[in-house]
Amino acid sequence: MRAALFFGSRMWGDQTAIRNAVMTLPADSVVVHGDAEGTDVYAGNVARHRGLPVVKVPYLYARGRRGGPMRNKVMADMLAAWAAGGLKVHAFGFIRAHSAGSEHMLKLCRDQHIPVLVQRTD
Repeated sequence: MRAALFFGSRMWGDQTAIRNAVMTLPADSVVVHGDAEGTDVYAGNVARHRGLPVVKVPYLYARGRRGGPMRNKVMADMLAAWAAGGLKVHAFGFIRAHSAGSEHMLKLCRDQHIPVLVQRTD
């Protein structure tokens, strides 16, 4: 089994890039995302259409403005724990115009040594 985290800007415009990334995943993959509009939800929909399991880690509204960064940390920690247990993990980031939340997720992945494939646009 493998795990792939999808994250990115809500305003990412190239759905083909997201679809192509999901379509490259092996059949034993699970897709993880933060349940935000845009990249996250689209990746989850494509994964479900392929029959892949999807794990949504939603914004922690009870934490107010800290909810997004806390959610990002939960996702990075979850993938790092799975990797420590022997699961192959990686992430796909689709970042538009230096989105603060996406940049934070990218930093957390790199801090946890999770391989990340990043696509950027302005």
